[in-house]
Amino acid sequence: MEVHFSDGHLTEESHDELFHEIEHLADEANLGDMQNGIFLTGATANEEGEKPESADWTIVPFIRPAATDLNLTLALALVAMFMVQFYGFKYQGARGYLSKFFPFIAKGYGAQVAKNPIKAIDPAVGLLELVSEISKIISFAFRLLGNIFAGMVLLFVMAYLLPAANIVFFGLEFFVGLIQALVFALLMLIFMAGATESHHGDDEHGHEHH
Repeated sequence: MEVHFSDGHLTEESHDELFHEIEHLADEANLGDMQNGIFLTGATANEEGEKPESADWTIVPFIRPAATDLNLTLALALVAMFMVQFYGFKYQGARGYLSKFFPFIAKGYGAQVAKNPIKAIDPAVGLLELVSEISKIISFAFRLLGNIFAGMVLLFVMAYLLPAANIVFFGLEFFVGLIQALVFALLMLIFMAGATESHHGDDEHGHEHH
């Protein structure tokens, strides 16, 4: 490698080339703050023994919280919302439950609109309900993922800054995990209870009184 000087100083091009050469040699020798070990790994070489130019050392958690993987939280959200729909159909029937999203299929919808024209906007409200039902899956999945992933990042940062403090933070994150499990379960129960309640209940009671 050729090094060029200008006025007794390295030229900018030579400085950059020298820096990259040193960086390359350090990566090859696995030198620096990160040493290869249980929690660290490097990019694997291809058949020709070469590594990608952008390859760097990566921290690999020895025990990774399962909920830091979107696959798990999304699967839990899908199962939860599937059960919500299941109980909705079970207790209200197909027509009764679907009328929540498509009011025009409900019995006597035309008569209700004739009596109260404001009910003509119910299909638009039902469409919003349908979007809300789908968005609950995203909300479930990312709420759990975000909270647990943030906790894992916090533990990594504290392990670097002040390892002894993680004794306290491990307890804190265990408590956060319990709270997130409780919140997930409570929301699922609330959605299930809402799915089993008829949104025409008030009207039916009103007709009974008359």
